[in-house]
Amino acid sequence: MKNKMEAERIEDTKAGYSFLLYGPQGVGKTYALGSLCTIDTTLIINSEERNLGAVLSDFRSNKNLYITKPVTSYDDLMDFLFQLTEKYEEGDFPYAFVGIDGSTFLQRAFKNALEDVVAGRRDEKGKEVTLLDRWDIGERGWGAMGATMHRVTKALFHLTHYGVYTFLTAGVLKTPKWDKKLVYAPGFLGREYTFVVP
Repeated sequence: MKNKMEAERIEDTKAGYSFLLYGPQGVGKTYALGSLCTIDTTLIINSEERNLGAVLSDFRSNKNLYITKPVTSYDDLMDFLFQLTEKYEEGDFPYAFVGIDGSTFLQRAFKNALEDVVAGRRDEKGKEVTLLDRWDIGERGWGAMGATMHRVTKALFHLTHYGVYTFLTAGVLKTPKWDKKLVYAPGFLGREYTFVVP
């Protein structure tokens, strides 16, 4: 039986790379991501409920910079990344650089959505519950948080197979609980996510 897997010569394949930019708020992560438009076409997937126009005003006239409206839904983001991947598979290469700005905010949005599902968001009379115990999710949600972000980063990083450079920006944690020897670490939630980023 023939092996169905095929191999390519290394010089025939395009190689993209993935980068994680993390640091305190206001240090310039978004600006650095936006500045890539001076090199080639750049797509920033905005996951924060803020207008990036002010932060990226230096590049406003640059025709190589594209910014999405804020995306905070897991399903919407995954659909968008799969549609983008299909474009590359079909031979259309719309962006040289693709980045998710604010992945820490994105993960918090996913966590809130998961908490809302777990909590039910309605009391026994059917009235909407507006104050939830946000810590009630407990241990049961951390695996889901890690898995959700793992899928997002895997879909983003898959674009590197087409020669795309991909980026994530994240906030920081000071001396994270999972490794007290570190002074700073990317600000992600979930026990195992930091160890399984693709």
